[in-house]
Amino acid sequence: MKRHDDMTPAAETAPCHDLAREHEELKRRQTEIIQAEKIAALGEMTAGLIHELNSPLSAIHNALDVSIRGIRKVVEMIEGAGEGVACREERDAICRVLAMLEENHATASAASDRMNTIVGRLKRFTALDEPRRQLIAVSESIDNTVGLLGHELPPRIRLHREYEDVPRVVADPSEINLVFWNVIKNAAQSIAEDGEIVVRTRTDGPDVIVDVSDTGCGIAPERLPLLFSPSFTTHKAAVRLNTGLPISYNILRRNGGEITIASEPDVGTTVTIRLPAAAAAIGHRAPDTVE
Repeated sequence: MKRHDDMTPAAETAPCHDLAREHEELKRRQTEIIQAEKIAALGEMTAGLIHELNSPLSAIHNALDVSIRGIRKVVEMIEGAGEGVACREERDAICRVLAMLEENHATASAASDRMNTIVGRLKRFTALDEPRRQLIAVSESIDNTVGLLGHELPPRIRLHREYEDVPRVVADPSEINLVFWNVIKNAAQSIAEDGEIVVRTRTDGPDVIVDVSDTGCGIAPERLPLLFSPSFTTHKAAVRLNTGLPISYNILRRNGGEITIASEPDVGTTVTIRLPAAAAAIGHRAPDTVE
């Protein structure tokens, strides 16, 4: 039987190597889960994006169609006038057509600007061309996310934003956007009829706080401990795995933050998101933070 003091250095370090490999594998799987949740959120956004882009595209098409017909009409008038000076009626008609062209050009430009805004929100949500961790203004992140959640927020749900002047935080913007997406979408889905959602920012010591309160159905006390575990839901008659809150929990932990929930059935729910302010966050490194 081999004594403990006869063990080789390789044998002693083997368990450490195994733990390191397991830790790296856990980090990799967590990253894959978060990426999968991002893809799922992008899939939901795509449906809303198609709807959002359809109206401005139709407006651009109609405006340009009217414009081209107006241009042809002006050309006909000019050609019909020949080399002589057009009469007052012809000049007035040309002025009216040109005014119409200018108005339609403005309509097409406004619709194009709206499309650019929508695409910009989507780009900021995913942070496709941004570094992983950076300074984030949480109010801007919330606004970008709300802009993309338009199809999830019907007119019967009133959304209010109450922003205090809070410090920036250091985090992965696409991940923090995903947290706000999950929390605000859940709040909207909890409201069956008329209701409201209030998003507030504030500070608490060295931390930046975001409270998302709704007047929805609330959550039974016995279910609160289960909210951060993957569960099945029958929302919109489709049985699917609900991983939004567990993903949000892990994202915030990776960024040195936390999420808590207070709720009362038939009254509503408040989700509190806590992140370290930039000065504190720069010195923080969670055990499984991805740089």
